[in-house]
Amino acid sequence: MPAEAEDGADSGGEQLYYQVLNFAMIVSSALMIWKGLIVVTGSESPIVVVLSGSMEPAFHRGDLLFLTNFHEDPIRAGEIVVFKVEGRDIPIVHRVIKVHEKDSGDIKFLTKGDNNEVDDRGLYKEGQNWLEKKDVVGRARGFLPYVGMVTIVMNDYPKFKYAVLAIMGAFVLLKRHLMGKKSIEEFPYSYDGGDKVLASAYSEGDSDKPIEGYQQWKEALIALLRILETSESRNTQRFRDTAPYNKKPWDSEDKNNLKEMLDYVYQQMNMRENFQS
Repeated sequence: MPAEAEDGADSGGEQLYYQVLNFAMIVSSALMIWKGLIVVTGSESPIVVVLSGSMEPAFHRGDLLFLTNFHEDPIRAGEIVVFKVEGRDIPIVHRVIKVHEKDSGDIKFLTKGDNNEVDDRGLYKEGQNWLEKKDVVGRARGFLPYVGMVTIVMNDYPKFKYAVLAIMGAFVLLKRHLMGKKSIEEFPYSYDGGDKVLASAYSEGDSDKPIEGYQQWKEALIALLRILETSESRNTQRFRDTAPYNKKPWDSEDKNNLKEMLDYVYQQMNMRENFQS
């Protein structure tokens, strides 16, 4: 018994190690993809979400924009740019309405939201009337409608964000718990060899509630498939010895035994469905 407990602890620790490793690989892959997009597009933020309705009907709140920012391409009137303004943390998505080029080759431009009455001079820092190329984060090349709405909801409702994170954490813990089940005691099924009645360990009350007819065979098939999916262990072998079948297809080289058993279960299910119809 102590040896089995030690093996279980080692297995749990190994499983936790692989989960942490997988999570680290996912995070690393996401960062690599993001850095790759920055290099390919030339923009420090290749993907942004429209946060307001100032660009309607061209873009709506929640649209996901794909940006590029190649400095050799000149700024043109009519194109949509994402720019940063000194003193504001969040970039702005607006259209270029005027371009002013100096004799030296420097370009300055003015922006405005399609749904706004006036231009953006009121949004720029005090004393600034034009934007320069260095202010541009990127230029819109494509979009997906409303895909970024989840981000907006999380920002507008912090409690929703925490709820989503809690659900994701609970899912990870539940998955770890289910993946760690390898013994018959941990399966939600029990078998009484005396009266050959399959019972569910999830039934209400202190005692198991027998499952009859169609549901019994359905539960038996589910239990069988779960056992076949798990790795070998002493407890799994013990279940095989007490399984409610005269023939043990696992111990036989003849694969037809397993097929016959599954076919019989399938026939029982069909009979039940035909009876109900």
